[in-house]
Amino acid sequence: MLILLLMWRNRMSIERLTMKKRAFRILSIDGGGVRGILPIVWLEHLEQQLDKPLHEHFDLIAGSSIGAVIGCAIAAGLPVSEIRKNWQAYADTVFSRSHRMTRSLMNLCAYTGIVPRYQADGMITMLKSVFAGQTLGELKTPVLVLTHNPESVKAEILTTPRHSDLPVWSACRASTAAPVFFKPHNFVHAAQRKTLLDGSLSAINPAVVALSHAMQRIRQQDNGSSIDDIVLASFGTGKRLANRHKPGKTIVAHGKALTNALFFGSMADDHATAGSLLSANNYFRLQTLLPARLEAMDAAEHIDELQQRAVKMLKQGFAFHLQRLADRLQQKACQQQWVEQVCA
Repeated sequence: MLILLLMWRNRMSIERLTMKKRAFRILSIDGGGVRGILPIVWLEHLEQQLDKPLHEHFDLIAGSSIGAVIGCAIAAGLPVSEIRKNWQAYADTVFSRSHRMTRSLMNLCAYTGIVPRYQADGMITMLKSVFAGQTLGELKTPVLVLTHNPESVKAEILTTPRHSDLPVWSACRASTAAPVFFKPHNFVHAAQRKTLLDGSLSAINPAVVALSHAMQRIRQQDNGSSIDDIVLASFGTGKRLANRHKPGKTIVAHGKALTNALFFGSMADDHATAGSLLSANNYFRLQTLLPARLEAMDAAEHIDELQQRAVKMLKQGFAFHLQRLADRLQQKACQQQWVEQVCA
């Protein structure tokens, strides 16, 4: 009888661990231009492990720059396999040079602010083909689109329901308006004319911004939830090896150093912050190092090689982490021997 009682008590303890309240689930996707194919491949693999479309497994989808485009497409209900095919098809169009200049002259003009490296027509064509006239309020999952306001010099966050009537393509165009690469995006919302820049200027990794937004929602709901009830899945677009480049002395080199600082400087800090705030079982970060030839955000000719690298990372351990994430999102009951590692 005593043995049966102890077995029942142990079983109840396990059930309490495996049947915790439903978590607030966040998907966060970094900016990175053509390198957005990396998280797309990993998210496609994740969706294949789930019992429902990807957007149904998240309460908030946050993105910066190309991450905003991917996130909004997921929130619209598109299968990730379709998002991958679209990006493969449109990357050349988005990063096509219409100016009749040599590459070196174009780079010099871009860095000195004379002319952007690319026209926005290709980006707009892609966005309108994916989202048509859909608004943020019509997406199936709430989104957080990160942009940068140069007038206030701070992040401008486009969210549902606050910007529900804003066309999705316009929000994504603002989030991808990277200085040097594209012109700023101008639009009118709530009787106010705004000029916005790429969200990566505020945070290339929007995870911490999304985490803060989620905490505000939890406090408003006042249902007893806390930061321990948040699950954050953060997907990177590749990062450079440390100390690879020496600072140059030319104007172009200075412009490149400034661009790199703006787009990559805070990535590691945001990752460290998110990791310190959430437990290991509630924070998932997928990121990879890239060789020098794959670092450029606008080298569409490398998209196939980037995709191959993403698949390689799946074989080198990412598939296991994505399976753990899938189990966490589906709140699958854990076997007894894994209770402390997965369900704590």
